[in-house]
Amino acid sequence: MKKIINKSAHLLIIALAHLLINSSIFAQAPQKMSYQAVIRNSNDSLLISTPVGMRISLVQGSPTGTVVYSETQTETTNANGLVSLQIGMGTVVSGTFAGIDWAAGPYYVKTETDLSGGTNYTIISSNELLSVPYALFSANGTPGPQGPQGLTGATGPAGTFPPGTVAGEINYWNGTAWVTVAPGLSLPGDQALTLSLCNGVPTWGPCPNALPTVTTTAVLNITNFSASSGGAVTSNGGAALSAWGVCWSTSANPTLSNSFLQPNGSAESYSSALSGLSANTMYYVRAYATNSAGTAYGNEQIFITTNNLFAIGQSYQGGIVAYILQAGDPGYNSNVQHGLIAAPSDQFQGGAFWGPIGQWGCVDIQTGNPIIGADNLSYGSGSQNTLEIVTQCSQLNTAARICNDLILNGFSDWFLPSLDELFLMYLNKNVIGGFTSTYYHSSTEIEYNAAYCQNFAPNSYHGNYSNKANTWRVRAVRYF
Repeated sequence: MKKIINKSAHLLIIALAHLLINSSIFAQAPQKMSYQAVIRNSNDSLLISTPVGMRISLVQGSPTGTVVYSETQTETTNANGLVSLQIGMGTVVSGTFAGIDWAAGPYYVKTETDLSGGTNYTIISSNELLSVPYALFSANGTPGPQGPQGLTGATGPAGTFPPGTVAGEINYWNGTAWVTVAPGLSLPGDQALTLSLCNGVPTWGPCPNALPTVTTTAVLNITNFSASSGGAVTSNGGAALSAWGVCWSTSANPTLSNSFLQPNGSAESYSSALSGLSANTMYYVRAYATNSAGTAYGNEQIFITTNNLFAIGQSYQGGIVAYILQAGDPGYNSNVQHGLIAAPSDQFQGGAFWGPIGQWGCVDIQTGNPIIGADNLSYGSGSQNTLEIVTQCSQLNTAARICNDLILNGFSDWFLPSLDELFLMYLNKNVIGGFTSTYYHSSTEIEYNAAYCQNFAPNSYHGNYSNKANTWRVRAVRYF
């Protein structure tokens, strides 16, 4: 088998074509062929459970000959990296499958693949069809001579329905003669039933309710932990709707036994926010609608959540991730990561005791009176502590003011960390980097002439404090 592969592609596709052979020479030839492809990446690893976009063309004469038929399809690889589709069942780009003259071969199957599921095809493969299914070949062949006339069947008895009976009418024998009953009319006597025409089928009594008809809309706004989808009910099945919405699962064909959500608003068109998802995970979602006949489900949509997870020590938003909120922390959100970002290096490297720069500051202002509102220790209080210090203390070049005035890598919301925030940085100091084994200022005040600090030397404890006039090192932080 000849094969042409785009040498510039960064991924490898191995294709095997399986021709669908008709089992009966008398049946209509199916206008399609089965096709399978094993998809691998540049590391020769299987591409598993991933949507891929493909354009399939049947080329006449040579791998670069005339394209007689072309279509596009989007399919998802299975757990073995295998994608299966049927040529002839996709979205037609050019030509008709039924119009291919298989006797005018040879023919080649040309595949172009986009591993992201779109139409930016970067992988090309061409394979010669070494045989053509007999049913497809014969469907385009010259008809043979007509066979001999078969035996004449026996003539059945003449029908007994009254002349002029039409479709949808029902005739019944009343014991003396045939009586015709049309839809909407009732049987005479004590048989108080009305004939109804239900989807073209005459039925005594009212038509039974049918299931609703609903479609699932595309999945949008995909993040690590959330996405949005919805649906549209195009028919209520003849009965009032009692519920509608979307359901989703990590398994195919989700139902109301899995996660589901009914939104507010009209069933004719609605959207729902899917939350509490797991990052880098494939999900299946279907719209649903319920009436008295039961629950119907729409077409299935498949999507994969993103994997933009943060890690301590990672560069992000002007600095380095110093801490990631855990369950129980103030501001923790299971759907969105938040935490603390440290500046990449110290904003002040310390100096002699009682120096004019890098002090906590304001020792002599309002002697005996602390700065109101700057005594918070906990995570999440550093920003407020800093604001209180710079508002109530006009001294220049203090630790809090150095951080408050900082504009670094496009961000201006830096502040001096509280004692607990500074201690979290001490615990992660080796991953964050750039610290010196000495004292660092916190924004937490003890009294008018003392404030907390943190020694970054090994085996230091939580809760050091010193005189506000000391010029310790300063490292600014911000929240994300």
